[in-house]
Amino acid sequence: MHLVTNLKSDLVHILKAWIKINQKQKRNTEAKAVKEKRIMKKLTISSKDINAKQWSNLILELNLIKKQWKPFAELKIEAPGIKKIISWGTQNYDSRVDQKD
Repeated sequence: MHLVTNLKSDLVHILKAWIKINQKQKRNTEAKAVKEKRIMKKLTISSKDINAKQWSNLILELNLIKKQWKPFAELKIEAPGIKKIISWGTQNYDSRVDQKD
């Protein structure tokens, strides 16, 4: 009788542990599903009366915002000539090659 009682209590402990593990796995899969259901948000900025200097400054400021927001969200900026604007706008004088040499 004592052996049967021990087996029952062991079985109860095993079942409780198994239930805990399954509940934890279920919470993890639910959290992953919530992350996957994130909706992409899109913003469009347009202007007809912006000159080239203002445009490049706007792009550089948006790039700074993108860098600051990196820990919180993945931002993507798309614009014509953006790579060239950012590369020229973020260069240090020391990193430029002297044209005279």
